[in-house]
Amino acid sequence: MLAEAVFTQFVYGSYSLSLIDSPHGAIFVQYGFARYKTGTRADVIDEPLIIFAALTCLKKQKQFSLLDCLRRDIHMHSARRNGFEAYLAYYIREIFETSQNLDAVFTFRSDFASRTDLS
Repeated sequence: MLAEAVFTQFVYGSYSLSLIDSPHGAIFVQYGFARYKTGTRADVIDEPLIIFAALTCLKKQKQFSLLDCLRRDIHMHSARRNGFEAYLAYYIREIFETSQNLDAVFTFRSDFASRTDLS
């Protein structure tokens, strides 16, 4: 459950702890992992250093994989969350994690620049 909360916050930018039972949610708030949204009792995760620390820790555990989370959610789509786009973004990041020339990654048509009908 914690891995899902961290990955969702990392990929989509927000996560509410409403899916986690309240005693555990309160512990997350108590230890600074989450906070209550201003004016409400809704608890959210949005502390960048803690999120990156959790990602670093989860990355070392084979059973908690960001890729597995993205694969599981690939079919989920809503106004703010598109599982397929998140999956593609992950792979593009993987491709460009090391410095590469674009033509080593993509195939470019050599005749495209010489077409006069595109200007």
